[in-house]
Amino acid sequence: MSRRIILVTPNQREVDQLVPALEELGYQWKHLRWIVEASDLLESFSPDLIVVNAITPRGNVADFCQETRDRTGAKILLLSPFESTLLAFKARNRWAVDEVVTLPVPFKKLVTLIAYMVGDLDAKPNLSSKGDLAVVEEHPAEIQAAGNKLPLSGDLAEIQPGRIFRTLIHKQPSGILILGDGPAKRELILQDGRILELRTAYLEQLGLGDILVRQKVLDAETLPELVAEATEQKLRLGDLLRLHQMIGTHILFEALDLQIAEKLADVFNWEKGRYEFHRNIKKPQIYEPRDILLVKTVFLAARLSSRNFPFEEKFAAMLDLPIRYNDASPIRLNALDLEPEEKRFLYRLERMKTLRQALTESRLPAEATEALLTAAIHLHLILFPIETKNAKRAVI
Repeated sequence: MSRRIILVTPNQREVDQLVPALEELGYQWKHLRWIVEASDLLESFSPDLIVVNAITPRGNVADFCQETRDRTGAKILLLSPFESTLLAFKARNRWAVDEVVTLPVPFKKLVTLIAYMVGDLDAKPNLSSKGDLAVVEEHPAEIQAAGNKLPLSGDLAEIQPGRIFRTLIHKQPSGILILGDGPAKRELILQDGRILELRTAYLEQLGLGDILVRQKVLDAETLPELVAEATEQKLRLGDLLRLHQMIGTHILFEALDLQIAEKLADVFNWEKGRYEFHRNIKKPQIYEPRDILLVKTVFLAARLSSRNFPFEEKFAAMLDLPIRYNDASPIRLNALDLEPEEKRFLYRLERMKTLRQALTESRLPAEATEALLTAAIHLHLILFPIETKNAKRAVI
């Protein structure tokens, strides 16, 4: 059953930051600017949690909190823009408030506290007074530190593909990333954090048609004829399908996104080969912009890479090492296509001490858990106590 949350605050910045995260976690929500508007909504909406700004005008906060607890039994989170021991004491002992938070706090911490209060997390997060509620990125200094500089070319045995992608996601440069050589080579054309094209990624080479059949957009029996027609007319399969008005642009881009992700998935398991990045290119000659976000495709590819190896075999040496959640990662959860329960799992990683604990305490199916953990490891959403050396050559 979906959690129900009421936000009572005149501060629109708080609402703008909290609402997207609540929706991503699958929560229903209502926003009220004034306390006097809340009376009827308490019974009709039946909230699990009420988040109240302590300086909300047009109503008495103390009376509202007490009345709310008596009428609904909902938990109450009080946000205070100033630190006051007396206010915190009164709120907890006289107003029946469950938690009092002094703003500002890191945005992710506040969302995690909400998830804990409605019962979706087992452990209460450790809040600090650092950060700004109105800034999704939380700590600019940490984000800047996440963009470790990389050589423009190098050996994949020394620099893992996940680190290359993480740097590109952070810096969002325009250019061409070349991975490997020979038949296995990939050329990924990027522009401002978006994928324009993956060269050699069309027709039977990547199975775009197979993906469309899997999504029940095409019939498997007619696919060979369409591929043959596209080859004869020297068209890409997607262009031919749109020419015949068999698919729309949105469906095509979704299939292309998955197509590119599948082609990149095995790259995460490469332990040899070279990479090159050619930056500041002129606008490439392609048919059209792809409008596919690099961060979404790379995260999907990292998840898909888990299909190639049993998780506990590949990461056997890391299962009992201490881990920590990487707040400085440029991989932002609100930019990813994830189910609410998957988002909750990634939020819970902050409370996990080891990979083994994350595996055993996950509420997701084992395959989904292992895929998300694989992506988190490759893209450094979680970190191990391993030091790395910074490169000193020309850098991305």
